[in-house]
Amino acid sequence: MNDRPRQNLGISLGKCWQTESGGIVFQATVTAHSSSPKEKGFLLLSPPNTANPVSFVREKPQEQMHANGAAAIIRKYCPSSRVEGIGLNPAGHLPNFLRLRLKSNTPNAEVYIVLSGKPDEQIDFIVDGTSLARMQAKKTFTVRKTASQSCLNAVDLSDNEFHLWLSSLSEASANATMIENTNDAILSAERRQARDKITRRLKTLRKTLAQDLSKLPAAEAVQSAKEDARLLSNYLWLVKPGTHELKLDSTQTGTSPKVLEIDPDKSPGENLEKLFIQIKKLEKAFTLQGERTQKLKDQIHHYELALDRVKNPDLPLPPSETTQLMVDLGLTQAKVTAKVSKPLKTAKPGLGRKFLLSDQVLLTLGRDAKESDQIVKSAKSSDWWIHIAGGARGSHVVVSGLPTRAQIPPNVLRAAGMLALHFSDRTNAMEGEVYCTRRQFIRKRKGLAAGLWLVDKSETVLIRYSASELTDIFSKELRAGIQRHKALE
Repeated sequence: MNDRPRQNLGISLGKCWQTESGGIVFQATVTAHSSSPKEKGFLLLSPPNTANPVSFVREKPQEQMHANGAAAIIRKYCPSSRVEGIGLNPAGHLPNFLRLRLKSNTPNAEVYIVLSGKPDEQIDFIVDGTSLARMQAKKTFTVRKTASQSCLNAVDLSDNEFHLWLSSLSEASANATMIENTNDAILSAERRQARDKITRRLKTLRKTLAQDLSKLPAAEAVQSAKEDARLLSNYLWLVKPGTHELKLDSTQTGTSPKVLEIDPDKSPGENLEKLFIQIKKLEKAFTLQGERTQKLKDQIHHYELALDRVKNPDLPLPPSETTQLMVDLGLTQAKVTAKVSKPLKTAKPGLGRKFLLSDQVLLTLGRDAKESDQIVKSAKSSDWWIHIAGGARGSHVVVSGLPTRAQIPPNVLRAAGMLALHFSDRTNAMEGEVYCTRRQFIRKRKGLAAGLWLVDKSETVLIRYSASELTDIFSKELRAGIQRHKALE
């Protein structure tokens, strides 16, 4: 090992994570030259990338990462450290063997991270000659093993070669940043904004997917619960009251001996039922959570394709297509070219007779009991309801178009009352009392005949009117050619 003078040159490492593809990511600060400023970013150790197994980037990778297995061991022994040396195998083949010598907080400890091109050994974390964590693409071994002597005997690069290696990491990161900045200059403002929005959404979706995958029951857990239920069902007669467990030998299980846990406070049948309920829950969670995770994966793939399209300056993407892409992704709303006035909400087109008193106020009455029921049922809770008082039969009148919290104007109440009285048993009296309340204060109980409603709260108003006033109201009817009441002929 080379004993180089103490300098601030090197790579300071912070927290680390392991990736789904079998790599390690560190928070890192690189100092390539004594006169150069510190560069903060992330150090990527990726053995499958034989051309560039170690790289430095300024932004956190988008790949899913977690702190289990090897990352947890490294965090425990090296909460913070520095890369102070690079060791090669005797043959000097960088893609096949690369050793990072770390200076950790542990006094006099020799700590290494070894990257190997071998398929069965990709990353080794070595402390004092012992491999504490051996990480592969599919599995992480955390059992203490003796480290390879070839790794321990590797010779570090010289100071000049080490500084050149640090400079190459920094320059590669600077070149990548320069390319990104160049692309930014080429991309339009709309595409840059779309890229940033898609990137943020992808980050959220990936985090959600990682959480959902952690909650997804393993297929082995479902199968194991089914096997336990089968065995308990076959040997339920062996369970005695107060038993905590049921021991079965290999002849009974057909494979290896097994111990089934039993709740002593429950009967054998209740224990079996509990197990079946657990199986149903596991199967339901496995199905529903599996469908959700698959949808998330499909959505992430869709967003990744859209991001590649937006980021590629060689692909033409006019502003109109960029906007439509964001609308399709649900990241923006389609622009409304012109403000459309909200149409007047009526009970139903063609339902009842309608009288338009002003631009917004509409009176609707039913021609018979069934139509009156339809009009009242389709009215809003804030609409006004007018009907002849005293238990007499007559048409129901609904007043719509008024502001929600506004009281009914006297002229509107008078017009609605006249229609309610005219189309009732008191049509010839030209006077009478009417109920006036909002739709929310009347209700239809099951079994009531058509036209009958229960009134919970209402005012009673006396209205007297003349034939000329009634004629004026009928002149405001929306539909022409309707046969007028005989009293108007």
